[in-house]
Amino acid sequence: MTTGLLLFAILFEAPLSVAAVAGAAVSVPILIHLLNRRRFKIVEWAAMRFLLAAQRKSSRKMRIEQLLLLIVRCLALLTLVLAMTSVTGWAEEWWRWFNPQGGKGIISTSTRTHKIIVLDGSFSMGLKTGEGTSFDRARKLAEDIVNQGVSGDGFSVVLMASSPRRIVPEPSEDARRVAREIRGVKLTHGNADLAGTLTTVAGLLRSSPGKFPAKEVYFVTDMQRSGWVAQRPGDLTNAINAFKQLGAKAIFVDAGVENANNLAITGLELADPVATTVSEVRIQATLFNYGDTRGDVSVKLSVGRAREAAGEESLALKEVATTLVTAQRGQQTPVAFAYRFAKPGDYVVQVTISRDSLEVDDVRTIVLRVRNTFPILLVNGKQAPELFDQATGWLRMALYPFEEGERVPANITARPRVVATAQLGSVPLENYDAICLCDVARLSEGEARRLEAHVRRGGGLVVVMGDRVDVGNYNSTLYRDGKGLLPVELVGPQRVKAPNGFQLTMPRDADRYDPLRTFQDAAARERLLQPLFTTMMQTRAPRAILGEMPRTVLGFGPFVPPGRPAPTRDKILSGPAVIEWRPPLPDKLVRDESERATSGRGRVLLVNTTLNSDWGNWPTSPTFPPLMQEMLYHAASARLRERALTVGEPMELHLPALTVGAEASIEAPREGIDTDNTPRRAPVQPFGDGSVLRFAETDLSGIYKVTVGSLPREYLFAVNVPASTEDQQASESNLTRTTQDELQRTY
Repeated sequence: MTTGLLLFAILFEAPLSVAAVAGAAVSVPILIHLLNRRRFKIVEWAAMRFLLAAQRKSSRKMRIEQLLLLIVRCLALLTLVLAMTSVTGWAEEWWRWFNPQGGKGIISTSTRTHKIIVLDGSFSMGLKTGEGTSFDRARKLAEDIVNQGVSGDGFSVVLMASSPRRIVPEPSEDARRVAREIRGVKLTHGNADLAGTLTTVAGLLRSSPGKFPAKEVYFVTDMQRSGWVAQRPGDLTNAINAFKQLGAKAIFVDAGVENANNLAITGLELADPVATTVSEVRIQATLFNYGDTRGDVSVKLSVGRAREAAGEESLALKEVATTLVTAQRGQQTPVAFAYRFAKPGDYVVQVTISRDSLEVDDVRTIVLRVRNTFPILLVNGKQAPELFDQATGWLRMALYPFEEGERVPANITARPRVVATAQLGSVPLENYDAICLCDVARLSEGEARRLEAHVRRGGGLVVVMGDRVDVGNYNSTLYRDGKGLLPVELVGPQRVKAPNGFQLTMPRDADRYDPLRTFQDAAARERLLQPLFTTMMQTRAPRAILGEMPRTVLGFGPFVPPGRPAPTRDKILSGPAVIEWRPPLPDKLVRDESERATSGRGRVLLVNTTLNSDWGNWPTSPTFPPLMQEMLYHAASARLRERALTVGEPMELHLPALTVGAEASIEAPREGIDTDNTPRRAPVQPFGDGSVLRFAETDLSGIYKVTVGSLPREYLFAVNVPASTEDQQASESNLTRTTQDELQRTY
């Protein structure tokens, strides 16, 4: 290959060498023609005079045909040489001198330019502006850039979305094809990843062919301030440096509208721990007004139930409540609803407000699983004659303090079942919303895999320490260097002698989040932190794994009785008491890390002490029962509370093994006037002891309805627009605009 390139460079380096090559190529058919004429020997014989007479009549015609054939052969070889010459730099200069108008008939003496068009695809571009939207206008402006280009320019197109997309990755000189691709680009309902987009553009600039000495980047955008200025400028340093080094010219094309107001629904959640049929369920929506104050804003609540069995109706939303509120400028407005569900099942709960110019954030949707009871599996790792000496005795009474036959109040939904460790392998875990392992000595790899599948399906897991816990076994089967269920690596029990001990501590603002929201009152918080402990399980420091960072819910600190000297600094022991996280659980089926779904998974809570009196007096505290209930509700919140994805997050549905090989049908939201009702299709793949459906095409907000094979049951997913930008500092719903001067100062 190297020798061939060297020979090509020598033969086509200059016009004279090309002329020599062309002359040599053309001479080949001429020589063959001349040699062909002399290779026959003439022998006269009797009938020759008759043939010569016939030949004289057609010789003129034959000579013309032979001459034309020779010319065609020469031109074919000459065309091949000229085609090879056309890629050289000096040949392009000659062509521009010979044909300055180019293929489009536009007179231009400019150098060839690689033009990269970046279309802003964030949901703020859905703002209505007359007959269309800002995104419609942006596509038209991008087409104009292509149509006004000169012959020889190359075009690339990038969509700036939550994950930047290369619509036309390589520089294309086919203007009609590029314009067609631009017309086919659709708006997403997500954020715009500015840092990722600039990195993508920088990559295109670095790989730009040398035949394009000039480079221009066109940002066709609504100039929204939250998307361009409310980012961390440090994240963009590398991409901006690439622009400077390559001499790329950045041009902003404004497709936005000045002074646009917007009212958005930024939150929708369940205000109760769990949705049941026994009482009204409180639902809380939150509005934020990014424009002028609006009075008499209509807020509507709609509810619909998914089909579970044959003969039931398919999902249909029904308006069940309406209220009027006043939305003050620049303020949040809470809106409360109460609704009683008629029967258990999966429900869609949707809140909408009066439509404004940006409609995609005027609606927010969640999916709720309504139930009558909350089944919990308690695995008892310490057998004892006395109930309260067992590992699960106190916990069982905290969750369900009733004997068989007693009347149970309607608001008590927990239904715990206690099993021995040996029974764990035979219990159908899919029947329980939460599982609590209490002082269980060891777990086999098979049991660990079953627990992982339970968490993937949205179930909760609480792991409680004790004297019987085999630290090495837990690290190898449950932690697995961050690839398992445990949020941290265990070190071992740490004990202190009485009267010293450990006391619970609360991290700052921890009571603003579940499971400690019920302890925001100062007196309740004080009672929560009173229990004393003699032993705690020490762990390694928490660290982020695949983007998931464990959170310390409660901590341990040293307790020193009054009048006793405080321990020296090197003897002070502290650490996390309760840690929670949503384990990433990487698997081989997911090739692209962006398609890894964690939002639908259950949580794992690690409790670094016992739930009986072996390591402290915690079970006797009046705060023990409500805390245990809240912890288990929180662990299983993926099933018990509202479920919703953000645009761009993949859907993940875990199913029984019998559905392996079936085809799932997904009814997705449609954009604007799109009338295509054809469902999407996706295969159900085997996974562990069950199966899984993954679907990553969630660019539009709304309700996604899934059915598997011929089964009648509907599985529902709610996908919402993001309430904040990637850095959580601003919102796409805020339509305040920036200027090019502000961009220059920022970057």
